[in-house]
Amino acid sequence: NVSIGNQTLGWMGNGSTSNCVAIGNLAGFYMNGTQGSVAVGSYAGYNITTGNSNVCIGRSSGYAVNTGAENVLIGERAGYSITDGAENVAIGAHSGQVGYNSSSGIFIGYGSGGGNKGPNNTFIGAHSGYEYTNASPYCVDNVCIGNSSAYNITSGNRNVSVGNYSLKEIL
Repeated sequence: NVSIGNQTLGWMGNGSTSNCVAIGNLAGFYMNGTQGSVAVGSYAGYNITTGNSNVCIGRSSGYAVNTGAENVLIGERAGYSITDGAENVAIGAHSGQVGYNSSSGIFIGYGSGGGNKGPNNTFIGAHSGYEYTNASPYCVDNVCIGNSSAYNITSGNRNVSVGNYSLKEIL
């Protein structure tokens, strides 16, 4: 393990955390049993406990990841609320921010998939899928590419949207 910064890897409880890197104020603070995770930036990967192979780069990226595994979260608050979701890629500040337990999502661009809660969604472009505010059952299997495409998606599955502001509101 590599720990650089104030209280990084601060609570390694049972000592089974291995092959982890935490750099920055309180980065990877609760890593306790995780293996192969990387947290770089203040509060990055703060709550990871047993989720393995997560990469959190940027202030508060992957903050709430707990048992979720194999997530790549790059940018300030990227994947901030993902808890037990797995195999997500969020690149860009605030991308995939409200993921809770979403899995297999791809969010690229500032705020893309900002409110995503369903699995297998792809949002590429600034603000695409940004106000994805549906309740359960969650929207799944959507592919939205372009600035603000599917900006306010609240229902529907298996939508394909290509172009700026395309399918801006799906109610």
